[in-house]
Amino acid sequence: MSPQELWDIIKARIKKFVKGYSRQRVDWRKQQLIALQRKRQRLLRQAIPTSILERGETDAGYLKKSASARQAQRSVPMLRNLATGDICSNQEQMLEVTQHFYANLYATEPICLDSVERMVSHIPDACSLDESDANFLMSPFGIDEIVAQGSRAPKSSSPDSDGLSYAFLNLLFQQPQYTELIVRVFNDVLSKSLFPPSWLETSVCLLSKKGNLTSLKNWRPITLINCDAKIFTRLLNTRLASIISPLISPNQSGFMKERFIADNGALAQIACEQASACQSGEVGLLCDQEKAYDRVHPTYLRAFLTRFGFPMGFIDSISSLFFGTSMKVNVNDYLTQPVPLGRGLRQGDPISPLLFNLVMEPLIKSIIQSDRIQGFLPPNISRPYLDSFTLPLLSVLAYADDLLIFLKDVHDLAEVQQLISCYNRASNAKMNYDETVAFSVSGRPHPHWLPALQSYGISKWHDRNDPVPLTHLDYPLIFSASQGIFFKNALFKQLVALVIFINNVNCRCKAVQRFLIL
Repeated sequence: MSPQELWDIIKARIKKFVKGYSRQRVDWRKQQLIALQRKRQRLLRQAIPTSILERGETDAGYLKKSASARQAQRSVPMLRNLATGDICSNQEQMLEVTQHFYANLYATEPICLDSVERMVSHIPDACSLDESDANFLMSPFGIDEIVAQGSRAPKSSSPDSDGLSYAFLNLLFQQPQYTELIVRVFNDVLSKSLFPPSWLETSVCLLSKKGNLTSLKNWRPITLINCDAKIFTRLLNTRLASIISPLISPNQSGFMKERFIADNGALAQIACEQASACQSGEVGLLCDQEKAYDRVHPTYLRAFLTRFGFPMGFIDSISSLFFGTSMKVNVNDYLTQPVPLGRGLRQGDPISPLLFNLVMEPLIKSIIQSDRIQGFLPPNISRPYLDSFTLPLLSVLAYADDLLIFLKDVHDLAEVQQLISCYNRASNAKMNYDETVAFSVSGRPHPHWLPALQSYGISKWHDRNDPVPLTHLDYPLIFSASQGIFFKNALFKQLVALVIFINNVNCRCKAVQRFLIL
């Protein structure tokens, strides 16, 4: 029996014991709940003033609405069958539609190897891990490192099919009789790509996004992964995060140490203010990618991990863990048949965000390095402050898959589209031009831009004449007084709602304190 199979047997036995123990405690819990409910009713009749009762009921109503909202976010009432165009609400039919959708989504399609080579050429030779970083990434795990990573993991994280949360695994990791086996299993995954069978099948829950919810494109798949597998990728992610910064352009701020989402929002707003002061004619593109994580091609990922100098052991381990496995999709608490995973980075895995940054980096570098893209050039600071200093041009800002591209003229637009097309052919990415928004950086209307944008399928346009401000990464880009007033009113409403919520929570806490005293 292999160490991987033995590890799964131990987990299965622990799960069986925990389930049996839990069943024995059910009757005790029921009796305790009945007693607490009686005490609560007595308290409500005798001790709590009417005003607190009313506010308490308001808070209970809020909690009920919140629970209902969370349930509605996961509940799939009906889906459209893409093959027939019909709407189905039958559970069996929805499972079939879901399985067919994700089987197509994760099926491997051929990519253009010439385009891969073109994208590889944008990575400089110096942009590579050095030998010490590569050795650090592949150094064997010790039990102390594994235990520390498990103890830092979020306690509320949901386990997958093995049913073991981080709390149970932390107890298991601290048992001396299992130390050798645990270290062997984790290091075999790292150096030999030998996985416990339970790591090779995951389940996926669906969370609703904006838009028409009969389309599975508007549902976000969140992968539920066994916690021991997530501890492994958390270990790799911790190591990767400490060495990846030199490989990633400063223009990418997503999930990087000492880089913040607010940096992008501030830079975008400053660019808009400077463009408005100069009355310049630049345009910004807020690009939307369709299923960005799910479409990553394994050949493309392997090519760029190799180009960035990652050790082959690391590449093989990541490739085996993400590709060639399977998943089941949870639709209203029913699971589909297994769906093979031929491509895609699973959302919910700790290491996926940094891997996706590496996937996006060739496109970002190609835009920055292009001498045909002028982007937005900030005005120089006057001599009293700096004598001979030129601010760098701003061509692209990124937060994970959210791209903001600055265009000087239609020639910039044509060059950017060529680079995006090359990236799409190389990585299997797909830009969603229906959801991509073009906006005037200065806020002034630019009707001469519209035909060129529409020729690429970009129909959404924003300038100072729109009543609602444009938002980028939830930061407003305000071009007029009316947009500023709209934003302030919306912010005020949110603050009022927050104050009401805090007040309700405080009332509930007072009621609980009185309950405990009695």
